[in-house]
Amino acid sequence: RDIGSTMAAWRDSFRRLCVQLFVARPREAALLLGLVCASAVCHAFVWVRFSEVNGAAQTALSKRDEESFWTSRWHLFVIILKLVATSICENYCAGRLRMLWRSVATRAILGEYLPDGTGAAKQPTSFRRATSGASDCQGKPFPFYRLKLPSASGDASCVTNPDQRIADDIHSALGDIVDLGRALLGNLVSFAGFASIMLQKAPWVFQALLLYALAGTIVTLRGFASGLTRAQVQVRDREAHFRRGLVKVDESAEGIAFYGAASTERRRLLDSFSRLLASAINVLHWQIGLQTFQRTYNWFTIILPSVIMAPQYFRGEVEFGAISQMFFAFNSVKGVLMFVANNFGALAALRAKLERVEALHCSLARDESKSPEKHKSDDVSDLPLVSPQTATASKILREWHLEPLPGKALLSLESVRIAAPSGATTRWLGTAGGDPTGTCLCLLPGEALLLRGPSGIGKSSLLRVVAGLWDEGAGMVQIGTAEVFFLPQTPYLPFGANLAASSFREQLLFPDEPPNGSPVEICSGQVRIVPCKSPDMPLPCDADLLDAVEASCLGDVLKAAGSLDVEMDWSTRLSGGERQRLAFARLFVRLRQLQGTCASPPLVLLDEATSACDEEAETSLYEGLLRRLQACGGALLSVGHRSSLRSLHTRDVELRAMIASGIPDS
Repeated sequence: RDIGSTMAAWRDSFRRLCVQLFVARPREAALLLGLVCASAVCHAFVWVRFSEVNGAAQTALSKRDEESFWTSRWHLFVIILKLVATSICENYCAGRLRMLWRSVATRAILGEYLPDGTGAAKQPTSFRRATSGASDCQGKPFPFYRLKLPSASGDASCVTNPDQRIADDIHSALGDIVDLGRALLGNLVSFAGFASIMLQKAPWVFQALLLYALAGTIVTLRGFASGLTRAQVQVRDREAHFRRGLVKVDESAEGIAFYGAASTERRRLLDSFSRLLASAINVLHWQIGLQTFQRTYNWFTIILPSVIMAPQYFRGEVEFGAISQMFFAFNSVKGVLMFVANNFGALAALRAKLERVEALHCSLARDESKSPEKHKSDDVSDLPLVSPQTATASKILREWHLEPLPGKALLSLESVRIAAPSGATTRWLGTAGGDPTGTCLCLLPGEALLLRGPSGIGKSSLLRVVAGLWDEGAGMVQIGTAEVFFLPQTPYLPFGANLAASSFREQLLFPDEPPNGSPVEICSGQVRIVPCKSPDMPLPCDADLLDAVEASCLGDVLKAAGSLDVEMDWSTRLSGGERQRLAFARLFVRLRQLQGTCASPPLVLLDEATSACDEEAETSLYEGLLRRLQACGGALLSVGHRSSLRSLHTRDVELRAMIASGIPDS
């Protein structure tokens, strides 16, 4: 059963990866693959010829035939040059094939992880601009976000560390596939040449070697397949967890320093490292056992060619060089027949990598209509993306219209109740006034609505539902505009192409790219500019950018930087309040772009977007935003705790826990 599941998993993964390669780069892939195969075949045939000439040289040496000996040595010199040439050609083409395949596979998985179907899902959650219709909301958006939702057990998603799966596992797995494929092809060609030699000189030896190799393969698969593969998967998971801990320390260095928690984090990392070492030692034990069997099994074959051919040589039936030729033939045939047994360590590691990549792919591509029973499978490729929902929590319907709703409303919520993704049990969040039927509200152009309530009641969750991040619960959300902007409490600052450095212009234009900063795609020696901006949206000029900087109170920051194009690591340069003001500057740039166009009136969602700013800066930001929204007929929905915010909004709604009698049983 384990062998069958292994072959099925490899077949599905290999087929998908091959289809991606030959659909995306058919000519380049076919050319490189053809060159690799041709080089491997030529190398194998030259190696067969090497064994024949070397056998002739051994025979000439035993007969003291000096002329034949030196002639054969000259032929060997030429053959060695051919071996070097074919080997170099094969290695170079295989390296280019690995890079091409990795490029295609990485772009494909990133397309699933950060999809571009809505024009917004690819954008990290700092600032989102949606320019699509209702049909975009029917799929499963934001898969990179949904991977973090709790599973049925209440834990995080079983598909952890997507960064390592994309950056390391794909690269390593594809490299192993190419290398093992080259080795198998070369062995098969050598097998075709040397098997005929063995059948001519000692046919019974070929049959005995076949049975010997079959027995070794069966023992390897039955004795080491399951245990070594599980150990390989576990050690890669724990390696990823340890690296993730180091990344979190680097990202949260200031917080750890303020808490004085260096020793605590060191103990956590050492505990994670100890678990990693324990798993690595377990893998080492399995590998030592496998190597002991393999080397014992292989070393017995070293003496067999001479033992087999010696009686015939002593009887004068074969020449001395035939012993050397039989040695080459014996080992080449054995390499094919025992390919699985000899390379099982690499095959087990490859299976572990493919399982991790396939688990990520299946989680990102999973159809929401699949039955919950499917999630109960023990196969790593069937791990659930989100928790199975109970009967009481269904889906919140969401419709996106390009034109305002009846009554010119930009947003309408009808009986919306939110079920937080908290694991196996359903936790219902608060509603407007605690209404058991759900939250009902309507937002018209020119209005500014403030959501209030205690922490944890569901204010930010309601914005997540409107933005399309969550859909568990009941009710309906209707959006009557194509222009929706969302500012979270913690803005995202993208890193630049030059390590972590990026220009202030890039930060202001995010998620768009600067005019002269279009991403460059490099593949197979060709450079192509990838367009990243819709042509129907006007480019902001420097005056617009500077106006947004001044309106968001970032003039001093820009002055200290020197210009819009100075590159630095802004994630460490800006404070929390400055980051939030930068998010407002991005929003001001987008609103300025909308003026003078036929775009829909904007809907702005703020999730405590000024919590790190002082009240004076907060008032200035809100007033600047409201002026711009009034000018283009937009509306504002925001979440906040400060009482001073109430005077900056036209009305407010308080969320409370639902009345006990109205809470569905969970």
